[in-house]
Amino acid sequence: MQSAKTMSEWIRLNRQAKNLTPGQLAAKMGIAAQMVWSWEEGTATPHNLHIVKMEVVFGMKASK
Repeated sequence: MQSAKTMSEWIRLNRQAKNLTPGQLAAKMGIAAQMVWSWEEGTATPHNLHIVKMEVVFGMKASK
């Protein structure tokens, strides 16, 4: 996978690598799809808790 330069890119690249739509990622995280869209557009930044949840969904971190 190519290297991401921004948080927005990191989210989009990892989501696409797992073949997830923004809505599917949101559902797995228990949040609204609009949040994922705003992160990918760069109009909002995820909180640390959301980043940890994404790492679990992306397979980068084991769930507790």
